[in-house]
Amino acid sequence: GINGGAGIPAFDGSAAADQPESRDAERRGWRAEDHECAFGGEAALRRAHRGTVGDGGENDFGAAEFGEFGSGILRLAVNVMHRAKLAGERQVLAASPRHAVARSSWLFGVGGANFAATMLRLASERDAVQVVTDQVGCPTWTGHLAPALLGLVEREVTGLVHLAGTGFVSWNGFTAEIFRQAELPTRVEDATTADMPRPAPRPAWSALESEREDVLPLPPWQEGLAGYLAARAGMIRA
Repeated sequence: GINGGAGIPAFDGSAAADQPESRDAERRGWRAEDHECAFGGEAALRRAHRGTVGDGGENDFGAAEFGEFGSGILRLAVNVMHRAKLAGERQVLAASPRHAVARSSWLFGVGGANFAATMLRLASERDAVQVVTDQVGCPTWTGHLAPALLGLVEREVTGLVHLAGTGFVSWNGFTAEIFRQAELPTRVEDATTADMPRPAPRPAWSALESEREDVLPLPPWQEGLAGYLAARAGMIRA
């Protein structure tokens, strides 16, 4: 979302979460099943925009077993979009023991709108941007995520899986690294969530951690950013 004053835009990540808050989520198609896709009938893989729990059971809210969707997982759903996605995860996993649900977060890639692309555009237009320091997550390059998803299908992995860039950072820190790697002089100024009220609540901590031994972690998010910038420049295929 964008807010701010004094001619400096302030950001708190994606504005998509606000859309269902301002209208009937069911009427406008924010049904959980709309976020599911089946691959050959063998596995169902979907993207959760943000999450706060690890797929091994431990999380910041205390222990919770994913197979039972305990109270810690329910607290993940802080807005309408999150609740719809959580319901979709339940439906996919309950439908068959052969299904898999893949959560990822803070996606960016070539060929579509995303936070990194927005920051790069603004860097060409402004001397500074304000970005929140108190929302933390795992930026994930789609160039790393896509082959990992295909790998899940090929190896017939089942259950809940977290696939996100390794490591975590605030939106502010992510922006600073975008500008650093792109060698841009634009300043990144601090802002907080309280500085920019939004219709939908934002989770302060949405880092995804995988504790499953049968799923390899994605590369560090910084490497994903480097790959994304190279792909944008036409140096590599996305």
